[in-house]
Amino acid sequence: MEKRGQVTMFIIIGIVIVVALAVIFTFRGLIFTQEVDQQDREQVLNEAIKPVKVLVDSCIKELGNNAVELIGLQGGYIDVPEDTEPVNPLIPFSRSLDFFNNGVLEIPYWFYETDNGIQEIEVPKLEEMETRIENYIEGNINSCLDNTTSFQEYDFSRFENTNVNAVIGDKSVIIKVKSKLNVNYKELDQEIKDFNVVVESSLGELYKIGKDIFNDQNKNLFFEDKTYDIMSVYKDEIPIGGVEFSCGVKTWNYQDIYNDFTEIISANIPQFKITGTNYEDSDRFYLWKDVLRNQNYNDVNVNFLYSKQWPTFLDVNPRSGNILRTNNANSGNKNPFLSLLCMQFYNFIYDAKYPILISLTDDRGYTFQYPIQVILKNNQPREALISTDYGENILNEQFCDNRVNEVSVNAKDKFGNNLENVDISYQCANLVCDIGKTFNGNLNEKFPVCVNGFVIGNKEGYAESKRQISTDLGNNVFLEMKEIFNKEIKVLNNGFDLKNNEEALVTFEHVDNDFLKTINFPELKNVELIEGDYEVSVMIVKEGDFVINGEKKTQCIKVPRGSILGLAGFTKKECFDIDLDDLSLDSLVIGRSEFTMFATLFDLQDDNTLIVDIDTFSVPKNYDNLQETFSNLTFGSYNFER
Repeated sequence: MEKRGQVTMFIIIGIVIVVALAVIFTFRGLIFTQEVDQQDREQVLNEAIKPVKVLVDSCIKELGNNAVELIGLQGGYIDVPEDTEPVNPLIPFSRSLDFFNNGVLEIPYWFYETDNGIQEIEVPKLEEMETRIENYIEGNINSCLDNTTSFQEYDFSRFENTNVNAVIGDKSVIIKVKSKLNVNYKELDQEIKDFNVVVESSLGELYKIGKDIFNDQNKNLFFEDKTYDIMSVYKDEIPIGGVEFSCGVKTWNYQDIYNDFTEIISANIPQFKITGTNYEDSDRFYLWKDVLRNQNYNDVNVNFLYSKQWPTFLDVNPRSGNILRTNNANSGNKNPFLSLLCMQFYNFIYDAKYPILISLTDDRGYTFQYPIQVILKNNQPREALISTDYGENILNEQFCDNRVNEVSVNAKDKFGNNLENVDISYQCANLVCDIGKTFNGNLNEKFPVCVNGFVIGNKEGYAESKRQISTDLGNNVFLEMKEIFNKEIKVLNNGFDLKNNEEALVTFEHVDNDFLKTINFPELKNVELIEGDYEVSVMIVKEGDFVINGEKKTQCIKVPRGSILGLAGFTKKECFDIDLDDLSLDSLVIGRSEFTMFATLFDLQDDNTLIVDIDTFSVPKNYDNLQETFSNLTFGSYNFER
């Protein structure tokens, strides 16, 4: 049995926050709005000329609306980038998803794999989207003068020296146009220089939510994992690995598997929902949690879509042409447990690639969407591709350097004693700033501006402490640092010491703190703990030479009936007569317990030993006993003993 030493895992809770960039963009938008208001006040127009400005403002707003709609429908693009390489007609994946399969709506992938296996991330930046809006308006602004039938007595020049600035905010897009438009009416001649409009749109907010979703998917490969889970459930349609209790070879047709795969994926992908958004009750299998760091967007719907008409790649091996076959277990296999009479084994390896469209819609019907590719290789999720955006590294530095409001941090221990040299950092979404160290328990420094960020304290010998605060108006923060104690531990089996061939795996998970420790006893006889409540799990394993007696039995199980309507489909009962031979094992789990523990500060400070005691089963003699030891929990207890 593989022996493991102490494992320390700090599970970092996702941060409840509006992305740090939002703060910067919000301030920029406020400044831009103030500039627009100032220009409108300074530009004095004759009453006869004002209707012309109203007309042009309305037209520019319509152009802005068109640009924003295109940006949303096409994943941040107005002009879709062309493929640099020819598309393989057998596997027609390109850098864009052809939504209707007719070229009318092509949406660039944010993640895709090229024909030669190179993975690409092409997430548009907010500044790039603003530039595309600006270019669209600048290229079409003269069309605003094409329909002036109600101004037949007016003479217009064409727009000259046009400069467009657009700022995307959470709920609006501000568009500022500087140009020269000469208007002549009767004997009046006047020049209009500034046109300023606001397009009501959630583009900025939906983009940031969409980027959070993309980053989580790209890091954790949520859809790759769920795809394999779904394939495993539909084992009648998509065979992966298992046993057929039959004397005859079973076969499958590849084309049937491909058709079932696309049908099953198209039925299940739309069921997935993201917590924190607007959705109806959903089975927990379909819930994607912690993506938005507990932020609530109840006015936003997030939907996922896959169409059978979209390019899909599925390969399975081993197969002969389109035929997949089982292997007879008796074929040269000398293992008595595997060579059961009339058993067919199979183990198929899948490669798959298909697109998912991620669509975000607000309560006014505005949509921002983009596609990604989901990729399995050898039954495994593709390797996560981490984006190393130099620009974002620069932004992190700029964010951390832009410290505005002073925050006072006080770090103390359990007894109120100030702690020296506690490392203080501030985390705002994925931006982390080192602030400094405490002196006499205190730190008074300016912090970057962030809403619902986390002040984090770290000091050797203490568990990490974290407190959520907003720094937009300054703040005072108290961090209680919990001391870590190295405690001697002893694990008992029914009140007795473990035998030489027994060992225990013990895990302590703190209920209120991201603090978890696992030890393998007796290899390790000490564990680090902090004060508080724990969920404790214990497993005792016995090593040796064990024989599970063979037997003949009938086993009936319920299996999916091949439904393509979702995971919660109908089942059918299948019964098998099994001749089970003797089974030889070199280790057995003889006891498994779970219980709660409260470690007081007195318990941890005292010169004592933590005693963990659990009941165990006798060594199993048959298959039923073996199943019982795996399935049932035994009684467990603890105490601190001097």
